[in-house]
Amino acid sequence: MAKRSRKLPDPLDLGERVIAILQQGQKLSTYKLATLWALVDYCLANVPNDPKAPLDVPIEALADGVMRLYWQQVLEFPTTAKRLQQSSQEDKKPLAILTQVERLRAVVDGGQPGISFGSAQVKAEKQYKRARSAVATTLRRYPLALLQRLPSGGGHASQQFLYDDRWMNGSKEDVAAHHGMVRLKPGVATALARLSGLLIPTINVLWVEKVQDLNRAVSENVPDFEGYLFGRDRTALKRVGDALKKAYGVKCFYCHKRIATEVDHVLPWSRSHIDSLANLVQGCRPCNTNKSGLLPVPKHVKAALERED
Repeated sequence: MAKRSRKLPDPLDLGERVIAILQQGQKLSTYKLATLWALVDYCLANVPNDPKAPLDVPIEALADGVMRLYWQQVLEFPTTAKRLQQSSQEDKKPLAILTQVERLRAVVDGGQPGISFGSAQVKAEKQYKRARSAVATTLRRYPLALLQRLPSGGGHASQQFLYDDRWMNGSKEDVAAHHGMVRLKPGVATALARLSGLLIPTINVLWVEKVQDLNRAVSENVPDFEGYLFGRDRTALKRVGDALKKAYGVKCFYCHKRIATEVDHVLPWSRSHIDSLANLVQGCRPCNTNKSGLLPVPKHVKAALERED
């Protein structure tokens, strides 16, 4: 008897279901948004060779991704003496993940801006590993265990279309048996990677809206709220643009015809989150608009990487 082939999840159907849990699921904090962002990032970096394969995702790897996302956001807001709220319950119960990130920042830089998360991992390795372990435990108990739940029959029921979450708040034996791994169902990792260009911008928008809603008095007076939350400072990008023009001239990196007016990510920010100079070029408005969040042609990636330092 011939083996029955496994059916891949339809990417569009899966994408709709993911967005549904973000929009309809209970969200007291930004934890679920951060967790799903980190999960999509991991899938994008670890796409299985077999698109039908499951994927084991270390929860500590997700903890790294979540801590990196919150790294900028635990800093004091410029017009206040504290960071922005990330939960409607924060006045009653501190957010454990943000507390761990704040403690790590305090060790490496006194809570001041300037040091990257990657540098902190090296500079304070012992404290970083302790924080990562604590964050991973919180992720397992709350956002990962509840991420797939949708309103059902007056309560919330887990859909379990991404992974099996039944063990996450189970006995010590159940937890130990999974070795700190979330096993994505067959085809899910490939589908999430393919949908990254849709999901990451959606999560970004929902995250900004959530924090704006929690900090209404503050957000009304901040023109670039998204830039503050995710570290994309317009003033800093202008300085980068000035440096690029000085080093490589004023013409657009893509068409070499029009005058460059904007700084662009060669590998789109929505897919790669790479803000290093190797991924930044100067472009004209028409080329940047045409490219948008699409992946660049290989010759553009090659040209960007081969630029002289």
